Amino acid sequence: MKRFFIIGTFLLLLAVLSAASACAATTISSVSVTVTAPAIGAKPSYTAKLGGSTYSLDDESEDDTMENGVFWYDVTEDKFLPESFQVGHEYRVGIFLVPKAGYAFASDAKGTINGVDSFAQVYWNGK
Repeated sequence: MKRFFIIGTFLLLLAVLSAASACAATTISSVSVTVTAPAIGAKPSYTAKLGGSTYSLDDESEDDTMENGVFWYDVTEDKFLPESFQVGHEYRVGIFLVPKAGYAFASDAKGTINGVDSFAQVYWNGK
């Protein structure tokens, strides 16, 4: 199964989005995701609103740093799962996606996070 990775920069947020895909007839050439951006003192949100109906959150990629296919990383402190967002810190949010049945991510697929164009990469995860 192929994986999909995009990265986008926000004012307080460096966002990372990953996704998985399998061979399928219809190609997904772009994805969009909306997350709640960091706010000082707020706790991270582990939900994401998807901008398309051809892919979904990959909640099977769960581990102790991720919920609902979403993870947060504090770049400044070099650790996962910040308890709350702090002034002067840079954060990343990762979101794992999978294509729905009958779809696959294009090898040159593009992505946006909160409307910002993002770096995108499809890679193989060995599944």
